[in-house]
Amino acid sequence: MLEASAQEPAQEPLAEALTEYSALENFWRRYNTALLDRTALALQKADLRSENQQLQKMLKDYLENLRAGTVTKAEGILPQTKASSLSVAPAASRRASTANVIEAAHVAKHLLPSCSRLPPCCR
Repeated sequence: MLEASAQEPAQEPLAEALTEYSALENFWRRYNTALLDRTALALQKADLRSENQQLQKMLKDYLENLRAGTVTKAEGILPQTKASSLSVAPAASRRASTANVIEAAHVAKHLLPSCSRLPPCCR
């Protein structure tokens, strides 16, 4: 009985309005999500344009200095930017800094299982 009434079209104006409202609510949710995404992409585009202009200026300055012969070894190939100046530890040094620690009681338990001088917790 409830299923049949749920499938019938709404007869009352309030029920019709609620049905339309739920459909519109879904539309506005999707619309707002798309609008937020569009705004975020516009901001990201502006940031990338600004960064691109800075990099182009740096490259132009470097090439002018290279032609003039005023580039020194201390400057390197290109001046460092924010992204390239971040210090990242090499993988080898990260691995070297971590050491495996094995508890002595564990070693004694597995190497000397028949030793009677071990405390009861280690046998």
